[in-house]
Amino acid sequence: MASFCLPLSCLGVGGAVGGLVASRSQGREKQPAVSEASPTNSEKHRQIMHHSQFRRADTDLTLLTAKRGVDKETSWLNQLVEIIWPRINRYIKTLLEERVKPAIDQALPSTMRGSVVVERLSIGKSTPRFGHMHVKSRSDEAIIMDLKVDITSDLDIELKAMHIPLGISAFTFHGVLTVCLRPPIFRPPFFGGIEVYFVNPPDLGIVFTGAATVAGWSTIKGAIHDVLMTQVANTMVVPARIAMDLVDDDEFDDAELKYPEPVGVLRF
Repeated sequence: MASFCLPLSCLGVGGAVGGLVASRSQGREKQPAVSEASPTNSEKHRQIMHHSQFRRADTDLTLLTAKRGVDKETSWLNQLVEIIWPRINRYIKTLLEERVKPAIDQALPSTMRGSVVVERLSIGKSTPRFGHMHVKSRSDEAIIMDLKVDITSDLDIELKAMHIPLGISAFTFHGVLTVCLRPPIFRPPFFGGIEVYFVNPPDLGIVFTGAATVAGWSTIKGAIHDVLMTQVANTMVVPARIAMDLVDDDEFDDAELKYPEPVGVLRF
């Protein structure tokens, strides 16, 4: 149930903030009547300081999100990613070692296969940034959230093929990530599963260093780029997707979420 605790807690925080904003608005609209019970000068001073602190906090938050180029509506998500990034970093390292490295080795010319060695591997500290979020409802009552995702990573990866160093110093990743919440149910969390995917393949750019910058190594550069794009496509570009069943006692399971029925047919 932890997977939906965060959205519910965010709603709770949002409600609290909304109540605070409403109370401030009402306080500005209603002027206190002048009477013998009016606050003293020191009390008025404390009230002014109290409200100015809230205004300053609001201004600081606006400046912070503007400086990072991030929508305020997704700032909580970016902060969450920053907190769990060390865990994601560790997972990506394992993924590169166990799946990407063997795939690169197989994509190389036969004379170079079996010679790929990872000398250094660091994902860096740059985290993905999520931008504008658009939420809509589909005809089957699924809830669709589209998120713009931008990654500019300060990678530090060094491979060796036939004892020749090949480096990757950075990569960029841009696309629109879709989160689908379905099927609808009538008890918390009110949807039975989560699907995460890209409708269109994201744009991927790689900055090479070392021998990979030499024109003669274009085959290796192309192989690395193709392998990375293939791994992304096979995992998260439709019809592929990451899916998780949240309710055990309904008619849906992981397989039905991961391989859904088509919503329509397009004929040419």
